[in-house]
Amino acid sequence: MNHTKENPSYVDPLVDEVRNVRKAISEMFDHDVDKLCDYFQHIEQQHQERVVKLGQGLLASDGEEVREEFDGQN
Repeated sequence: MNHTKENPSYVDPLVDEVRNVRKAISEMFDHDVDKLCDYFQHIEQQHQERVVKLGQGLLASDGEEVREEFDGQN
């Protein structure tokens, strides 16, 4: 059952949790998307080994290539 006009009292705890986390993150950065992006770029620079660049191909834990490139589509 979904939250609809017919059933406005329906509560989904998972949706509420996601919304609460989203609100908390937004508050951490004064609701400023530029500050959030600056933070992500800072973390990205600190952890270059975790960054996957488009077109590089992905490797499985055994080193085998999973796919050659990612184009943003499934």
